[in-house]
Amino acid sequence: MPPRTKKFQIEGLEGTPSRDIGWHFGDPVPNSKENIVCKLCGKITTGGITQLKEHIAHKIGKVTSCLNVTGIIRESMMKIFKEVKEKKIDKKNENG
Repeated sequence: MPPRTKKFQIEGLEGTPSRDIGWHFGDPVPNSKENIVCKLCGKITTGGITQLKEHIAHKIGKVTSCLNVTGIIRESMMKIFKEVKEKKIDKKNENG
């Protein structure tokens, strides 16, 4: 049986500041510029959507890990971070 993967719909998320996939897992805190509440565990991250995604991916560093995230979601978020990093490296190599 092939592994289950789910594509997240990016278009049509109402009330979100951007089309970023991270908004599937967090809601902006009213009257706050960069605070976001995790939909999975209720933790408030204070560094914007990137830190929320780091929280979901269990990225070691500035944020605590989400205790309620599933393995599939965590792996998907880690894959997104890896792809972004690879694109930055490729772009740097192209520019010399």
